[in-house]
Amino acid sequence: DRESIPSPASESNPLDNILELQTCISYKALTKALVIVEEIVRYYFPLHGLTEESAFDYLCVLIYAESMLYQIDEEYEAHIGDPQFLSPHPQTLRQILSMRGLYDEKLEMELQNGLELWRLEQRVCSGGVLTEAEIAEAMHYKCFDYRFLHRLLFLLTGKKYNESLITLCSLVEERGEIEHDLRQYHDDIERNVYNSYRMLEKVHGLHAP
Repeated sequence: DRESIPSPASESNPLDNILELQTCISYKALTKALVIVEEIVRYYFPLHGLTEESAFDYLCVLIYAESMLYQIDEEYEAHIGDPQFLSPHPQTLRQILSMRGLYDEKLEMELQNGLELWRLEQRVCSGGVLTEAEIAEAMHYKCFDYRFLHRLLFLLTGKKYNESLITLCSLVEERGEIEHDLRQYHDDIERNVYNSYRMLEKVHGLHAP
């Protein structure tokens, strides 16, 4: 039902004044976001009975949300050695989605998972070491943005959350993140960014699982 989909910002939209004040999303964050949103469209839309042709009804919100998450990620990477750094932009994301009626406690939970991931990454890249339980948590948190967008898609389509479906998709997402960490292992070490397998090696040495 197109009438149930929040309309784009217009002259009468109360978001206008807020949007004019927002920090621009970087081109890098936008291009990285498009990769994730394309996966959402190709693999998650069919699970919701949506066609790729209907994507334009949802792309504005999905791309904005994922781009903002990558923007926050860039900020934390830029301050990776400063565990005290706090990005102001999670509140921006909350505010924009809330004013569209697209924010709830479940999305906040996923965002908090992302914030915890960034805190763990900062700790590691500042010389800290994680416990094995924290490494497992970080592996789960690494795909928080997929779950954030998946839940957002439920809200956009006016459906109740299907937690079983979200959990099943989460297992696939986490496997993808593990594969990415293995493929990007040497590059991540060189760039001093978080890599789950590198953390397991710190705990288990060369025999890390």
